[in-house]
Amino acid sequence: MRRLHLLTTAAFAPPDGRGSPRSGPDPDSLLSEAQTCELTGLAPRTLQRKRLDGTGPRFAKLGRIVRYRRADVAAWIAANTHASTSAVTVAAQAAGSAA
Repeated sequence: MRRLHLLTTAAFAPPDGRGSPRSGPDPDSLLSEAQTCELTGLAPRTLQRKRLDGTGPRFAKLGRIVRYRRADVAAWIAANTHASTSAVTVAAQAAGSAA
């Protein structure tokens, strides 16, 4: 089973070590699919399915290459953070009745 990474500044730091914790990593830097999977703990196929159905983080398609902006991944994680499982159920029901 995959272990989720704690979402700290270090988790979003560039792999080459640039970007101090004080300044943080560049929110506009582009992440590969593999890097995004590493940050989110999602399997590549799950991330691909979420990209297909529109439930994953926003992405950029550069020819055949898919990239994710660091800020979009962080925003997607924040938007999918809940205090309890009942809050998720209520939100899903509200979204279903709004459609």
